[in-house]
Amino acid sequence: MATKLPKQTKGYDFNHFERVTVDGYSFEEFADVQFKFRASNMSFSLVWEGTGIIEYSFNGNTVHGDMEEGQSTQSLSFENRVVPGIWFRINSGSGGDVRVEAWRVV
Repeated sequence: MATKLPKQTKGYDFNHFERVTVDGYSFEEFADVQFKFRASNMSFSLVWEGTGIIEYSFNGNTVHGDMEEGQSTQSLSFENRVVPGIWFRINSGSGGDVRVEAWRVV
């Protein structure tokens, strides 16, 4: 018989999940996503669940890429990045949600 794993309630959780609604045409003053990990290498994925094209930035100032509905850029994965937060803005279309999942190996 296999041993059952109890809930893990102690220690720090190095996983992140959230859905962010993108509905503005400029990067806001504060990041749309702020990771709870200390600045260190982590991996994360972004999935655009809206219409049109959105742009993302890792500093809130420079466009570092875009995501387009129905294209290969609709779902992106990043590995071994040091990113404290992400800003999003609409380039074209009516907006929607970005699914953000992140993890850090300790």
